[in-house]
Parts: sequence; structure tokens; C-alpha cells
Amino acid sequence: MLRHVSGYLLGVTCLGMAIATKLAAPSPSAHTDLICPTDNPTDCFPRIFQPTEEFQIVREGQDLPPGLHVRMNVWTGEKEARLDIPMDGDVQLEGLPTEQSVIVVDQPEDGSVDDEPALRDRVPQKPPAYDAAGKISPPRDPDGSGGDLESFWNAIRVLEGGPVSDEDIELALTDLMDLAHDIYYGVELAKRVDVLQSLVNLMSSSSRSPQQRHQAASVLGGSVQNNPTALKEARKAWESFTYPKSGQLYKDKRVCEPENLINQFHQSLQQETDPAVTRAKILALAGLTKDPDMRDCFVVNLGLGDLLSIFLKEGGQWDSTRVKIAQFIMDTFLDEDMGAQLGIWPRRQAMDSDICRDPVLGNNQDCWEYHLEKMQREQGSGTGEWLSEFLRLLRSSMDALPGARRHMVDREL
Repeated sequence: MLRHVSGYLLGVTCLGMAIATKLAAPSPSAHTDLICPTDNPTDCFPRIFQPTEEFQIVREGQDLPPGLHVRMNVWTGEKEARLDIPMDGDVQLEGLPTEQSVIVVDQPEDGSVDDEPALRDRVPQKPPAYDAAGKISPPRDPDGSGGDLESFWNAIRVLEGGPVSDEDIELALTDLMDLAHDIYYGVELAKRVDVLQSLVNLMSSSSRSPQQRHQAASVLGGSVQNNPTALKEARKAWESFTYPKSGQLYKDKRVCEPENLINQFHQSLQQETDPAVTRAKILALAGLTKDPDMRDCFVVNLGLGDLLSIFLKEGGQWDSTRVKIAQFIMDTFLDEDMGAQLGIWPRRQAMDSDICRDPVLGNNQDCWEYHLEKMQREQGSGTGEWLSEFLRLLRSSMDALPGARRHMVDREL
């Protein structure tokens, strides 16, 4: 009786408060009391959890009536509950009391622990490296025609085939210059030894026009630039190359063999007389030397000395080429921020200035600092910031060498 009176008085009190505050609707009764965590009325929920046959999330502050099946998500900390009634396929709860239970897992009698790792430890922390070779779908033209794909394979057939006209070669190179930068086309081009050899021959032949030599170098460079899969395919293709002279399969994996791709490219660079073509070959060289073995081969074969010879050519027409050479050396050997692996070059201190003055011996790869200082002193501020940065990075690398001392550079130029 007292309980009914109390409930009545509470209802009267709530009704009075509702009238006093001019609310639109009366407060819910005690058994449907709401929790409103925000001012938004749509966020309210019953204080007493309302169970169903399906699991529902238990909201913060809700009271759980007895006799429910409650579970907790150990990852999020959320509790879920439902009516504790038998469910189809729910054999884990058979025979358990409805109040609370702890499931005890049988342990081995000898006290040993299962060596199998936990489930979370079976998932690899790092996914395997993705190899796109052979998995890149060819591009599709929106209109459904052959388009670029047909042009690409026509150009490949020209480079792989026998003697063709200059017009056919120029058309093939023009098409490939546009397409080689695409990942798919770059990979397909780089994996073909005959195509690589044809491009090297075209850019190395003095009988070819500067335009054709420039195009051939640009195609080769474009196929491997920013395309690690194509670079790897080019390396693999050249390692299986059959030498024309011996007819024997090249099975030696050493990349500094005389007929290696980087060596033939190196020779082509030495023979070049056109500044614009030289710049195209430098850009292609930058792409090829992203392969560590090709980079090291270039250093071993004194490639930095040959670049110095080109760098020192006189005439304003070579100014842009000098900048390209400097950028290549900094990005490949000196500037770690640009991906260079330090310690590959330079490997020794600067050469004595008396040797570097010699017109024949002065192109030694250990004379770079001497000539950079000489150029900076002679041209002053007209050399640009790139020369100062080049010299700074070169000195920093030499100072890091074991037993480094102040370089033997002539200060009385």
C-alpha cells in the first residue's frame, strides 16, 4: 500500500514540476526513466536495459535486470546483453547457470603449454612486398579501339625486327617516348633484350641523327624512371643476354662484364658530342643506377671521371648539361635526402692539386673538388646555388671518410 502511495506522490510531484517549467510532455514513469547524456532528446535511452532475443549494446549508466546473457568485447570494452534463452546453434551455453559462470579450459596434465602462438601473433605484421611484374593489366582505351596498345606493339616490332626505314624508326621512337613512362608499357619494354639492345645501338651510333639518339635515350630512361619493376625486368633481361660474338648464354650474374647494359650505356655517354642528347643520356643513367649493382658498376668503371670530362667541356651550350650532371651525382651519391646511399662515392680524399692541373690526368674522379673550387673561384656568384651545394655535399662526404683530413686542394688558384 505504501509503495503505491509513494508512486502516486512521485507522479504528482513530477507532474507539478512539468507544469511549473511548462514542458511539452510529462516525465516518464519510474519504470521507464530515461538517461539523456546530451541536450539532444534523440540521444536518450531507458535507464533499465530492455532485453530482446538479439544482443544489444549496454549503454553507460544502464541497469541490467537479472537473468540476462551478458558478454563483453575485450577490444572495445563494450558490454552486450540479451535474453538468456536457448538459441539455435548456441551450444556453448548449454548446462551453464543463468546467474554467472566462468568457463574453465582444461590444461595439459604435464603442465606444458601449447607452443602454438596466439592468434594475433599468427598474422604477419608486415605484408609481403607486392611484385607488379606480370600482374599489371594493359591500359584500355575508352572508345574500345586498339589505340595506344596497338601503337606500342607496332613500335616494339619495329625495334625487334630487322632493317627498317628511318621514318619507321622515328615513328616508333616517337610513340614510345609518350608511352614508356606508363608502368605497364615500361615493364613490357624493359623485359625485352632485343629492344634494349636496339635502343642502346640507336643512341650510340654516330650515323644516327641527334634527334634519334635523343629519342632512344629518352625511351630507355622513361621506361625505368620511377618504375622499379621495369628496372628489375631490364636487369633480368640483360643477365640472360646471349652475346653475339660467342653465342653463349650469359649466366654470370656479375654486372660489370664488358657487354653489360650499364657498360654499353657508359660507352655511349663517352662518345656523345651533342649537349641535349647528353642530358637525355644522363637522365636515363639516373634511372638505371637506381639498381645498386649497376650504380656500383658505373663507379668501378671510373664513370665519375668520364662525367668530369663532360662537365669540364667549354662553351655555354654545356651549362645545362653541367647542372644535370651535378644533380645526378648529388641525388645518387651525396644527398641522403634525395635517396643517395652514402659511402659509395667518393671513397678517397681529393687528389693532389698538381695532378688535377694536368690536362690528361686532371679528369680523375678524385679531382672533382679541385675543379669545383676552381670553377667557383673563376665564375664567382654567376655559377648559381647548385655549385655551392654540390661542393658542400662533396666535402661533407669526404670528411666522413675514415682517417679524413683536410683535402689537398690548391687554395692559390
